[in-house]
Amino acid sequence: MARTVPGRRVVVAEQILKDTVETVNAGDFDRPEPATRPSVGERRRLSYKERLERRLEMADMALEKYEDRLSKGEHLEPEEERLFLAHQDSIRKLESTLFQLEAKDKGGDNKTETELALDLIDAGWTFEDACRAFQHNPQLPVKLQEALDERE
Repeated sequence: MARTVPGRRVVVAEQILKDTVETVNAGDFDRPEPATRPSVGERRRLSYKERLERRLEMADMALEKYEDRLSKGEHLEPEEERLFLAHQDSIRKLESTLFQLEAKDKGGDNKTETELALDLIDAGWTFEDACRAFQHNPQLPVKLQEALDERE
């Protein structure tokens, strides 16, 4: 039973439903086509180098939130700092892999490990990181230091 309240109009549910059904088009109730994902064969296949570059971009984007906070002078919580350092480490590994792949693609350049380490330092790596990239060569730090001294 509808109650009348002063200053309000009485609304009956039957009338609202009837008006709605009369004004709605039949096409409004059609189901939308589901968004289909392309099958594996239809997806654009990325080369190994392109996948590395894409992952490097994603890792850089992951670092941005930490860099913003650090540039504002804020401190990271221990867990955030651990993740930040892990992201930096993964970026370093991706860069070295990409760098090695590009050196391999050039083909004719048969650079020594010392020359490759020098290129890494030119790209912004520290001396220690460049030496760590070639851990299997215990003579590299000495040769690399000599090459850096010759440059100066």
